[in-house]
Amino acid sequence: MKEIDNKKCGLFIATLRKEQNLTQKELADKLFVSDKTVSKWERGASLPSITLLIPIAKLFDITVDELLDGQRSATDLPYDQHSIKINAYLKKQQKIDMYPIS
Repeated sequence: MKEIDNKKCGLFIATLRKEQNLTQKELADKLFVSDKTVSKWERGASLPSITLLIPIAKLFDITVDELLDGQRSATDLPYDQHSIKINAYLKKQQKIDMYPIS
């Protein structure tokens, strides 16, 4: 069973939010949570409630699996700033480097 990485998931939520030009407050309003809650997700301090996984996935046009994995599926993954941030985080955590920067 794969463990969910709060930090990676949070970075992904922040990236998706910024891609849609939403503030934390605007995202929070769409999901009926506080902007502090969104901030906690994005910092990796907590994960979204299970009841919010589908609404968040629909909002960002991703799957729940992608949301919890903290990345788009391999077929959709663009090589962008999100990938670079995740790569840096994984290196910092001394995990296997899945997205090498060339």
